[in-house]
Amino acid sequence: MATDRQRSYRKDILIASALFVGGLVISTASLVEIAARQSEEVAQATPPVQSSPPEPQTKPAESKPGGERPTTPAPEPA
Repeated sequence: MATDRQRSYRKDILIASALFVGGLVISTASLVEIAARQSEEVAQATPPVQSSPPEPQTKPAESKPGGERPTTPAPEPA
């Protein structure tokens, strides 16, 4: 009976160790890949923004006193 417990315990320890080592391998591989990608990146400056030439300013239309106002109410959102 004690040997069955020992076998079960050894089996559980073996599975746990295998999972732990597998996790370490995956973590190490991920860290190596991250480090490799960071060394490949090169800082690049963005090109200067080309602004469009200023448009000639036109004067707004003259306001007329006593002008008509719209009679229909503004539409309301649904």
